[in-house]
Amino acid sequence: MIPKKIIEKILELSKVEEVISEFLYLKKTGVNYKAKSPFSNERNPSLIVSPLKQIWKDFSSGKGGNVVNFLMEHEKFNFIEAIKYLAKKYNIKINNYKKNDYLDSLNKESLFIINKYANFFFIKNLNKKCHDFFLKRKFNLSIINKYEIGYAPNNYNEFTNSALKKGFKLKFLKKSGLVNNKTNNDFFINRIIFPIHSLSGVIIGFGGRSLSKKDYLAKYINSPENEIYHKGDNLYGIYQAKKYIIKYDFCYLTEGYTDVISMSQFGIKNVVATLGTSLTINQILLIKRFTKNITIIYDSDEAGINSCLRIIDLLLEEDMNIKIISLPEKEDPDSFFRKRNYQDIIFFLKKNTLNFLQFKIQILIKKKENKIFILKNLINSLLKISDLIKREIYLKEVSNLLKINEQTLWKEIDKLKFLKKKNTSKSINLILKSSKELNPLIILEKKLFQISLLYGNTKLISNNILKKKTSIIEEFIFQIKKDNIIFIIKKNNYIFNFLYKKYLNGDLKSLTNPKILDQNLIKLISLIDKYEFDFFNQNRKKISQYFIEILLRYKSYYISNIIKNKLILLQKDKKLSYDKKFLLKIMNLTKKKNNINKKLNIFI
Repeated sequence: MIPKKIIEKILELSKVEEVISEFLYLKKTGVNYKAKSPFSNERNPSLIVSPLKQIWKDFSSGKGGNVVNFLMEHEKFNFIEAIKYLAKKYNIKINNYKKNDYLDSLNKESLFIINKYANFFFIKNLNKKCHDFFLKRKFNLSIINKYEIGYAPNNYNEFTNSALKKGFKLKFLKKSGLVNNKTNNDFFINRIIFPIHSLSGVIIGFGGRSLSKKDYLAKYINSPENEIYHKGDNLYGIYQAKKYIIKYDFCYLTEGYTDVISMSQFGIKNVVATLGTSLTINQILLIKRFTKNITIIYDSDEAGINSCLRIIDLLLEEDMNIKIISLPEKEDPDSFFRKRNYQDIIFFLKKNTLNFLQFKIQILIKKKENKIFILKNLINSLLKISDLIKREIYLKEVSNLLKINEQTLWKEIDKLKFLKKKNTSKSINLILKSSKELNPLIILEKKLFQISLLYGNTKLISNNILKKKTSIIEEFIFQIKKDNIIFIIKKNNYIFNFLYKKYLNGDLKSLTNPKILDQNLIKLISLIDKYEFDFFNQNRKKISQYFIEILLRYKSYYISNIIKNKLILLQKDKKLSYDKKFLLKIMNLTKKKNNINKKLNIFI
C-alpha cells in the first residue's frame, strides 16, 4: 500500500489548475478558471476550476471534486492510478506495488503495466535493421526518443518468452493483445513500433509498421481493441501535441504515424493522426477539448482526398473551423516535410491552405463533376453549419466562386432542409433547430406518439441498449410508466392512459383495427405526416433505430427540464442547499441523464 503520509504529500503539492490544464483549455476569469465540459458536448464553458479551494465543478454534468476526482472521472483511473499519476508529475517517490498484485486481477492497471514493459522491450530491441527506415525518413535520435519508437524482432515468440520470464502471465498478455490468442505467438513481428499514448501519457496500445517485403502482410497494424484501447476514441500524438494545440489554438490532422513524426521534427508540434480508421465523432470531440480550429493535411492520392471529403461534414456538424492543405501529387505529409527546407515549406503552406469550400470546388472540378452536382454538394455541407452567421458568410463565398445568385442558393437550402427532414432519422437535430416551437420536448413528444401509433406492433431489434425483444408500443408504454413521465400536451396524457389500459388488458393489437379506435387516436393518426416516415419502407431495423433515438432524446430533455427547475428553486431558496434529500435528487437525476446520454452516444 502507498503510505498515508505520501498520499497526503502528493495531494498537498498537486495543483488542480495545473493538472486539468493538461487535458482542457482553461481560461482565467477573475480568481478562477473556466473550461468547456469534457463530459458533455456544450458550447459555453460550465466547468469552473478554483485554485484557492483546489476544487473543480462541472455544472453541465454535476461532477466535481478535487484533482484526484478529476483524474478518476476524466481518465477513468482508479484512486491508486490517479495518485501514481500525480506522484510522477510532481516527482514524488512512492512505494511500488509488487508485480503479483497487478497480475492477480483483471483490471486496467495490469494492462498498463504490460504495455509499459512491452514499450521497454521494443525500445531495447532497436537495431541496425531499423536504421535504413529511420535514415530514409531522416528521423533523428531526439525525435525517436520523443515518440519512444521501438522494434518488434523478427521472431515469433521473442517478446512472449521475455514477458513470461519476467513473471507476466499468458492470459494477461493475450488480454493486452500483444500475444496472439490462438497461436500464443507475438502479435507484432519484424515491425517498427509506435506506442500510442493516452492524454495523460500512459501507453494504451501500439502501432506496427512492417519491414517485411512480403505482399500479403499488412503494411500497418494496430493493437487489438481491449479494456484500455479503443482506436476510435484516441489519436496518435495527442499526448505530445496537446499543449501546442492549446498554445497555437489549432490542430493539424494527418493520417499516419510517420506524418506526425516528420512534421514534429520539422517544428510543427500541434499535430495528431487518426489510428488507421476514418475520423470518428469521439476523435473530433477529443480535439475539440483543446481547439475548434483544425487543418487537415492528408495524402495527395485518391484515397487521401476521398477521406478528406468524407470528414468535412462530420467536422462541420461539430462546429469546427476547417482548413485543408492540398499537397503536391504523389506526396504525403511525411515525404513532403522531409524533402524540403523551412522557407519552401512555409511559403507552400501559406499559398496552399484552403477553406473547405475552396478545397471541395477544386477537387470536384478535377473529378469533372458538373456545376449542379458541385453546387448541391456544397449546399449539403453548408446545412451542417449550425451558426447562421457563419453559414451566410460561406454562402456568399459560394455565390462568388460559382457565379450564382445568392437568393437562388437560399431557395436551394430551404428545399434541401425539407427533403432532409423526410429522408433520415438524423434530421431530428435539424427539426429541433429549425422548428418554430421553442420547446424540443413538444416536438419529440409528438414524434414518440406518431412512431408508436404508426408502427406500434413492429418488433424492436435487440441491441446493446435494448436487451429484450418487445414491440414499439409495449416499450413506449413501459418506459413512460417506469419514469412516471407527464406529457406537456394534455391530450397526450389522455391518449397514453387509453393505451395503458389496452396494455393492461392485453389488447394492444386492436390498435391496428381502425373500427374500434378511440376518436382522439384516429385524429392523431390522421395528422401524422406519413411522408416523413416513408424512408422506413417497412424496414424493421430503421424503425427500431428511429424509435430508440427519439425515446432516448426525449428522456434526456425531460430530465434536463426537471434538473433545471430544481436548480432555479435552489437559487431562489438558499436553505435548500442544506437539504441533503433535495441535493441527492439533483445528483441522481444528473446521473440518470448522463447514463441516457451515454446510451444515445453508443446508439448513434
